[in-house]
Parts: sequence; C-alpha cells; structure tokens
Amino acid sequence: MVDDFLDAGDSSVFLDELEAEDNAPPPPQQEPKRGGRLSTSLGFLGMTPIQTFILSAMFFFSVCIIGFFLMMVTGKMVVSF
Repeated sequence: MVDDFLDAGDSSVFLDELEAEDNAPPPPQQEPKRGGRLSTSLGFLGMTPIQTFILSAMFFFSVCIIGFFLMMVTGKMVVSF
C-alpha cells in the first residue's frame, strides 16, 4: 500500500504545476463596492439599526429580570400568589 503512494508521488508533475502557477499573471484586484445600503448605515460597533435595537431590547429585558430577582432575594418585594 505504501509502495503505491510512493509510485504515484511523481514529483516532476507537481513541480511543473508549481512553475506554471508562478508564471501565471496575478488575479485582477477588485475594488470594494461603495454606496451600498449596509455600508453607509453601519452605526454603533458596525451594526445596522435593527441589530442595535434588538441588542438594546435584550439588554433591557435582562436588566429587568435580574433586578426583579434581586428585589425578591433582598426582600424589597414580595410576590403573593
């Protein structure tokens, strides 16, 4: 099995392909697109306004939940069922 790999590993074909790649012209550089909707509307931390709103809403609800539990633990609020 190892002999098959050694026979198939003819390095001259590999070296010919490497030389062909070295002689090939470099690919053309593409300029970045400008004027897109997302590229101009990126605001806080590179987020779109919708992403900023969702993040702030999640932060608001987590602060409310943590505050509710802390008030229950400290005895400032009692939930009666």
